[in-house]
Amino acid sequence: MINVCFFNSEKKWGGGEKWHFKMAKLFSGQGYNVILAGRNNSELLLKAHRENMNIRGFNIGKYSFLNIVKIFQIYKFLKKNNIDTIFMNSSIDLKLCFIPCKMAGIKNVVYRRGMPHPIKNTLLNRLIFSEMLTKLIVNSKEIERSIFINNDKIISKDKVLLLYNGIDKNDYKNNGKKLYNNDESLVIFGNSGRLVEQKGQIHLLEAAKILKEKGHSFRILIAGKGKLEDYLKEKINEYNLNDEVILLGFIDKIEEFMNSMDIFVFPSYFEGSANAIVEAMYFGKPVVCFDVSSMPELVEDNENGYLVEYHNIDELARKMEKFLENPELIGKMGKKSKELSEDYDILKIMKKLENSILEG
Repeated sequence: MINVCFFNSEKKWGGGEKWHFKMAKLFSGQGYNVILAGRNNSELLLKAHRENMNIRGFNIGKYSFLNIVKIFQIYKFLKKNNIDTIFMNSSIDLKLCFIPCKMAGIKNVVYRRGMPHPIKNTLLNRLIFSEMLTKLIVNSKEIERSIFINNDKIISKDKVLLLYNGIDKNDYKNNGKKLYNNDESLVIFGNSGRLVEQKGQIHLLEAAKILKEKGHSFRILIAGKGKLEDYLKEKINEYNLNDEVILLGFIDKIEEFMNSMDIFVFPSYFEGSANAIVEAMYFGKPVVCFDVSSMPELVEDNENGYLVEYHNIDELARKMEKFLENPELIGKMGKKSKELSEDYDILKIMKKLENSILEG
C-alpha cells in the first residue's frame, strides 16, 4: 500500500485546493491510502470531512515553520502514517514541511506551482528546491519559464513535470437549462472570474462600449464577485451598457451559465492555467483572450478562438465583432474547442501523474 499525503495549509478555497481535493479523491479511488492534511477548519478540510475523506488538521500560521513544536508534530504525523509521497501547494507548505520531510525520509516530495511568478533566489529556496523536492509540477509552460528567471539552476529541469489543469466530466450534469434565456436571439458573450484587476473585466466593458457605438446588438454575462463590483457597475452606467451587460454575481451552476452564452471572453492579464478557459472549451465555446501568459497554450488563434494583442481594446472589440458579423464561426470554433478539451480530461492527467511520480 502506497501512503500519499496532500498537504495544503491554505485557509480559503482556490484552484490549488480544488486540485488537491480532486486528486486526493481520484487516488483514493485507485486504491492508494490518501490523507488530506492542512490547516484546521480550512475550507479544503471542511469539504473533505463532509465527503468522509481521511483528514488531519494542524494549527498553522504564517510563521509556523519557525515553531519547533509544530515541525515535530508534522514529522510525527508523517512518520506514524508511513507517508511515501507528499504533495504540497504553497511556499508556506514547503517551508513548514522541509525539515519534517527530511527527518521522515519521504521518498517523493512534490510541489505544485500554480501561478507564473518568479521564485526568489534565497538560500532557503535554493535548499528546498535542490535538496528537498523530487518533482515540481507546473500547470503551464509559462509557469515553468517563470521559475528559472532569477536562478536558472534553482532546480534540475528533469524534475519539472508539466501537468495542465483537468476537467472532470462527472462534475457536470448538463440538463440543458440556462441561467439566462435569450428571447431576442442575440449573440451572447460570457465571462467568469473574480472581479479584480487581474481578470480584466473592465476591458470587456470598454470593448462592449465600442461595439454598441458601432450599432451592434448583443448581451454580455459576467459571473463572479469581487472588490471591483461597484466600480464595474459605475462603468456600466457610464458607458450606457445597462441593457447589454448583466452582472450575475457568484454562480455555482456552471453548466447553466455555459449554456447561456455563445462565446467566452477572458481578458485576464495573467494565469497559471486558466480553469475558466478549459471549462469553456469543454462546453464547446470559442474563446477570445489576450495573447499573454499561459493563454496561448490553451487557445489556438483562428482555430478555437482569437488571441488579442495584450491591452489592445480596439482589437478585442474587432475579434468580438467577427462573431456578430459571422455567427457561423461560433459553431465552427466551438467544435474545435470541444475537440481540444479532450486533452484536459482529468483521468488522463491523473494517470500521467501516477506514472511519473507514484510509479516512476
